[in-house]
Amino acid sequence: MRISTTTLRETGVDNMMFRQIQVNRSQEEMASGLKLLKPSDDPAAMASVLDFKASIDLNTRYQTNISAVQLRLNNEETALDSASNILFRVRELAVTGLNATYNRADREAIGREVHEMTQALLDVANTKNDKGEYLFAGSRAEIKPFDFDPESSERTITYRGDKYERKIQVGPDILMNANHNGFSVFEDIVTADTAVTTDTAAASPTPVDGESTGEETGSTAGDAATATTTAATSGGSDASSKPLRSIFNTLLKLEDALTGSLPEEEVNTIVGHALQDLDSGLNSISDARVEVGARLRTLDQQHDILGKFILDSQKNLSDLQDADYAEAISQFTLHQTALQASQQAYTRIQGLSLFNYL
Repeated sequence: MRISTTTLRETGVDNMMFRQIQVNRSQEEMASGLKLLKPSDDPAAMASVLDFKASIDLNTRYQTNISAVQLRLNNEETALDSASNILFRVRELAVTGLNATYNRADREAIGREVHEMTQALLDVANTKNDKGEYLFAGSRAEIKPFDFDPESSERTITYRGDKYERKIQVGPDILMNANHNGFSVFEDIVTADTAVTTDTAAASPTPVDGESTGEETGSTAGDAATATTTAATSGGSDASSKPLRSIFNTLLKLEDALTGSLPEEEVNTIVGHALQDLDSGLNSISDARVEVGARLRTLDQQHDILGKFILDSQKNLSDLQDADYAEAISQFTLHQTALQASQQAYTRIQGLSLFNYL
């Protein structure tokens, strides 16, 4: 069979090009540390690689959300601790105010300190987080939740937030409450004053469209961090049958009784009711703190579970796509040698001609 010079040249060039591609492929593998550089290298393995990467990204976003919720809850725990200390101090003052040996001037001095404690509690209830959002405003995080009502004929502090709580996704099927609304903590307090009509019965504002989607945890929290709001169940089992009074209005009434000119018997009655209301307020704050602690513990456990999932996925991903450097270097050497051999063979074949023997 006769083989033309053109065929020999084309065959030699094709062989050198193939060997060069193999060398380049080995170089890319060593440079990137990956043995799967494109889907055509191993379609089935590449599909698994994409699945593992998606799983890692999703679980990482969940961990980002967990960190955001933990920060919020830690801020709330600090605020609740401060509120608890303030109410304990007011309770001490109320007990002191019942002392029969105290005259009006003494009680006025106690009333002034109650006024300062009320302002301190108001500041705590209007605490902001690092993003400038109010902790206890429910889903209306941009609205100052507690303030004096300018339209009321009496001194009253009104709640301007709503009864919703933000929920943030921290797992495939786990939505975690990121806050307590101020109504459930400070407003929904059973009062011992049976003559009082519930002053927290007015419906709180509900979120308007676009106002309560809530949590912003950066771009990494995008699809996985869709925050929702749900109405919190507030009050105890008997909240519907007993009158309720805001803890702030209890403090205002206590202050007015101590600094006013009411008969001593009436003052003692108001102070006695205030003591019971303060105990109810402390129980409400204590319940909120217990819930915060339980949520933080759940978040810690969920963070550990997600961390294990991420590590397992990273190991499986590494097994699929990471290159074996020893094998890659060996293959590179082999392909480089084959390329050099094909180049030498091409050179020698090109030198073959009958004219050299004539």
